[in-house]
Amino acid sequence: MAETVAAKDRGKAMTSLGGAQRAGFLAGPLVGSLMLIWLPLWTVFAFSIVLVLAATVLLRIPRFNLTFDRATAQARENRAAAETSQLSVAWNTVFIAGIGVSLLSVARVSQPILVALWGLHLGWSEAQISLAIALGSALEMVLMFPGGYLKDRVGRSFILSLCLVFFGGGFLLVPFWGGSWGSIFALVCMSVGNGLGSGINMTIGADLSPDTGRAKFLSIWSMFSQVAVVGGPLGISAVLTAFALPATFILVGSLTIFGAVWALATQPITKLPTGSRRS
Repeated sequence: MAETVAAKDRGKAMTSLGGAQRAGFLAGPLVGSLMLIWLPLWTVFAFSIVLVLAATVLLRIPRFNLTFDRATAQARENRAAAETSQLSVAWNTVFIAGIGVSLLSVARVSQPILVALWGLHLGWSEAQISLAIALGSALEMVLMFPGGYLKDRVGRSFILSLCLVFFGGGFLLVPFWGGSWGSIFALVCMSVGNGLGSGINMTIGADLSPDTGRAKFLSIWSMFSQVAVVGGPLGISAVLTAFALPATFILVGSLTIFGAVWALATQPITKLPTGSRRS
């Protein structure tokens, strides 16, 4: 998609791709909440294993993937002649942009963990926690397409910052309005941010990727989010060991708000697309 979609439409395209994940984030917790009404907790994990095996089988059926495989082969052929082992990339710019994306990834991976822990703290059942996460994912899907439109109209850095502000505000709200209604409102704030930022990681990666060696670059770019995916839960465990659960919300929320400021402050350095406003 990074090679075939014009830069002015890249935000919408990448958001649509991210929408497939959002659909799973909605369906998974929703099905899980229904299962947990009648079945024990272990059945949800067994169901997840079945889904992974089913996805693996589907990827191995050629006729289901024919269009995708042809497009991939064509893209590989188009770049094969120019592909080199050296990437022409401004790595300092990539690192600066990667910090903001990493902080967003920390917030994303922390959200379901902390929401589940806070739900248990409030006495919610497993089904209620799963349903709350599913409803948050539903809101994210509603905001996903406006978010994609705005990425192309007002720019990547602004939307990343807006996403992080809502996300961080939701985290910070929980310790100060910690009842059930406050927690639901905080989850709504997080979902608004996450929905507007759907696909922002992939969009920025595509913006920064070179025409030559794009696949290699995007593999390196994914490390920013993968490090956060690993480090986020480890950091949560460390903070929970030393402090109480509210302190963890405050820490993650503060880091996320810092990421919002960072995204806007470094726009003159990263020079990410600022949008194509129509007169």
